[in-house]
Amino acid sequence: MKKVNRIYINKKWQKALGIICLLGLILTSVVFLTDSSQEKKEVSAHPTNTISLGNIADDNIFELPTDATKIKESGLPAQFNSGYVQGEDIIPIADKSNVTAYGSNNVNNGVVPWNINDIKETIGGNYLVLFGAGGTNRGGIIKVSIFNKSGDEIATKTMGTLENAVLRVGTKFYEVANNRFLLSTSGDRYFRCTVSNETINSADIAINELHTSGNKQQLKVHESRKVDTDQRINHSPIITGPVYPQYVNEEGIIRGRIPIGTMDTQGWETGNPTANLQYEYSLANLLFSDIGYSEGNQESIHPYLFMNDNQIIYGTIVYWDGTGTKQYQTVEIFSQENVNVNGVNLKKRKYIFHDENENRGLKIQILKEISNTEYVHFFNYTATETQLYQVDLNTFEDKIIRRFPPETRLLISDNGDGTLSYCGSTKSLTGEFNSAYYTSMLNSPYYYVQGVMDGFTSATPAKVRSIRAMELNNWLLPNNLLTIDTNKFFIGGQLLDYHTFADQSYVVSADGSVTTGIPRNSGAFLGISTILDDYSPIINQDKRSIVIDITNDRVRNPIDSGYKGWDTLDRWLITGKAEGLVTTDEAIKVYDHFDSNDTQIGATAAEREEWLQKRINRNPKDLSAEIEWEKLGFDKNKAGPQLVTYFVTDSQSQPAVTSRWVNALGEETKTDDEDKFALDVQNFHIPIEEVTKPTFNEEAIKKLAKTLAWNLTNNESSTGDHGNGLDEDGAAEKFSTTKVEVNATQLAALQAATVAKPYPVDITYKPEAGIEITNRVWVFVTTDNTVANTETGVVYYADDYTIPYRSRGDHDLEAILTHGNVKAYNYYAKDTTAELAALPNSTSGTSNWSISNHNVIQDPFSGGPVTLPLTVKPELTYTWNAATDHYHTNGETTEGSLDVTLTGNVLLHVRQVIQTPTDGIVVPTEGYLTLQTILNNGGNPALDPDYQSQMTISSGKQADNPNFSTWGVDIEQLADGADQVKLTPIIPEFYQYNGYYASNEKASHNDNSLNTPNNIVLTQSYLYEEGELWITLYLEPNGTNNGKPQPYSWDYKHNDLGKITE
Repeated sequence: MKKVNRIYINKKWQKALGIICLLGLILTSVVFLTDSSQEKKEVSAHPTNTISLGNIADDNIFELPTDATKIKESGLPAQFNSGYVQGEDIIPIADKSNVTAYGSNNVNNGVVPWNINDIKETIGGNYLVLFGAGGTNRGGIIKVSIFNKSGDEIATKTMGTLENAVLRVGTKFYEVANNRFLLSTSGDRYFRCTVSNETINSADIAINELHTSGNKQQLKVHESRKVDTDQRINHSPIITGPVYPQYVNEEGIIRGRIPIGTMDTQGWETGNPTANLQYEYSLANLLFSDIGYSEGNQESIHPYLFMNDNQIIYGTIVYWDGTGTKQYQTVEIFSQENVNVNGVNLKKRKYIFHDENENRGLKIQILKEISNTEYVHFFNYTATETQLYQVDLNTFEDKIIRRFPPETRLLISDNGDGTLSYCGSTKSLTGEFNSAYYTSMLNSPYYYVQGVMDGFTSATPAKVRSIRAMELNNWLLPNNLLTIDTNKFFIGGQLLDYHTFADQSYVVSADGSVTTGIPRNSGAFLGISTILDDYSPIINQDKRSIVIDITNDRVRNPIDSGYKGWDTLDRWLITGKAEGLVTTDEAIKVYDHFDSNDTQIGATAAEREEWLQKRINRNPKDLSAEIEWEKLGFDKNKAGPQLVTYFVTDSQSQPAVTSRWVNALGEETKTDDEDKFALDVQNFHIPIEEVTKPTFNEEAIKKLAKTLAWNLTNNESSTGDHGNGLDEDGAAEKFSTTKVEVNATQLAALQAATVAKPYPVDITYKPEAGIEITNRVWVFVTTDNTVANTETGVVYYADDYTIPYRSRGDHDLEAILTHGNVKAYNYYAKDTTAELAALPNSTSGTSNWSISNHNVIQDPFSGGPVTLPLTVKPELTYTWNAATDHYHTNGETTEGSLDVTLTGNVLLHVRQVIQTPTDGIVVPTEGYLTLQTILNNGGNPALDPDYQSQMTISSGKQADNPNFSTWGVDIEQLADGADQVKLTPIIPEFYQYNGYYASNEKASHNDNSLNTPNNIVLTQSYLYEEGELWITLYLEPNGTNNGKPQPYSWDYKHNDLGKITE
């Protein structure tokens, strides 16, 4: 027998309390944008295993931590203090309060923007804010205010008018000492601001102009500006200023080059300092000739410079052409050392980047907070994106390390723990800011964003790892921060959104007076940011198990349940009932302190509760994706107790995780009357030679039958022979010797099996007194021809057999089924009969069987010459024409085969007919033939000396129509189609051979007298083609001995009377 070749087989992150991260406004929700360098192996749920959801291709991998074990957060509502657990993650969020915005409308038809230039703490623990107004020949006002720790303005002082630029403040405080603050205005005028009589609700501010005597034109700049540096240099701030090459006194020490100097501020605290400027060196910035700009009345060079701890100067330099209509923005970095050029110290330019767009507006932003002695970082703004550049201060080479949506204005700070914090605004929540939560929920022209990025030592520097967002109607940019207390900060910056970001807005008039209103131009904002710990959500830790019927169509083919966005499987597993509700006792229940109270999520408590419920077991990286139940431990194709993971994530993607037992009941599962215990067993197949081995014992049966015996109501670790309510798991070789038994009589019969067929074995589970569950296993004992197709649920049996080659023509499908004892069985049968009935051969009059290659039997020559005996393999198909059920599908087919051997027996029917008999000559009743074979020998025929036989045939008169004698002739030794079989008749005395007549049917021989006079020579190919022949040999008396009768010794010899003597 040969084997059938068609075999079917079953188909924290850690909390980053970085300063800038704490600047953001209260958004009560953060989304983590986690990533992974490689896809992790899928695992079943287990309290101590992490689980990786999503996949790399969809960029939505989310790592689920192990089960939570306790509540970490205090102050939760009383009903959540027991029976719930909480995740380990704690995220800092910023609770904004008392944000105040100041701005102006146009003054004399000109734009006046506002900004926060500086914030300094006073001796009394309040905060002095230095405002700055701008505009062309406008913004000439000094405005300082004192705010207390609650963000309330308790004092303010203004001087000047917005209608000119005389007292415009464009830089930080020059010096700070003993509640005195030195500031500079345009025109190089200096003022001392003095704070006194402070309380938490009031203070006095005095502004006094200082009368300086020093040379203010020593640097030959338009006005003095302080170089921003973290170094504290008492009484000697580093000074620079804009250069106007068309004016001799403002062209710079070297025409068109930006000068750097120091200022002597000795005595400013109580008197009038000299404010004398001392020139130090110039910067080798671009000249107008380098740019190709025209010179004219409006040409100017405006530096915005920084100095790091290694005295390297870098910054943004803006070049205006002579018409004042175009600008050329650059980032330039200069050498640490000075070189002497024509007797003047000069710092060479080591790096330059310039924006290609020469329109006015913000094109480049230096990121001072993340620039240091190793790198300078800046944003370059293009029409389609915001590019984060990094310049190496050792090689002065640059590269784009991250790309953000267009108009992304951020303040970024290094947290010192390998992460960066950011806050600011953007126009789009796409790309780096894409969030399954915010991107789909928010819709506005601008967005406030805040979160954490990977640090610069990471393989993915500045990649956004978390995001919080809120809607804005225009941009904002935080640029000042001062610590108030632990986790409390005073913040300030610039904005153009007065409606959603600010709690209150004021309009500053030209004379400095303030009224409530919405300014027209960009303004300054200030406020308090309190950092709170946002804990992970909580989830109920229900130790009760649930039961689910995996044969139910709600489980097998889930559809939308019309409830909470869950399909029917989700609803059953989450609520514990097929049509359960979130209020059902067995339902998974969740809560989050922040999200459940965030009106941005929902206007009502019910809406917020539903929002969180819909996130149960959803991947926060792709909330629209189906729940990955299999990864979470539930297999809808497997019966038995399954430990399934449940989790919920909040708007920050912080998870709370727990697990509970789900009892899956299948087609083969039986329970007791009270549904307290269950026994599941599986039919299986095994080769016949295996069942007779000594190792095929009771435990082997249990292992192959995958016995599962368990408690449906108690899955405690101490319950059951193997814990968690499990008494037996045969597949895992966890056996129960006292509670689960195999029928000994049936096992013995199976062990003694000699015939391949289905054998019944009963398995009984006795978990406790008075409870007994018996379940039937059908063991399909197989041979090589058996096909046990677990996918289609059909077992195919067949036996090999042999037929003569001549019989092939009439060998139809029914003959194959009969000769081959072909049967089909239901693999998943649970019949309790002694013998398993075969599946029907036909359904409603239509045969369930078909053959795809009948020609291999009926026309073996179709594939070319063959040699007998020939074994062919008809391919049979059984079609399941019954209704679709759990294991079978209507119209699904199972294929099998068997070996049919065609032997070389050619059937010859031969007789001898006597024509024109003579009365005097006895008509013989028997005839004789000699059968020989002639081998072709490549065209040189020769008799085969090893093969010759004699045949006896019937004989009689033609009128008597004698019967044929039938002989089976073996011609398998003839390999060549031209080989021949020669039949030579033995002619009795007084008779002669007239010839023969041969045909492939019998009827034509009746009354036939035609004959072929030749000898009988039949080729191998002719015999194989016909398979069965009827041959008549014709003899007649030869007329010798003068017509007198002669003894016919063949017949007379039977009555030999001896010799007559005289």
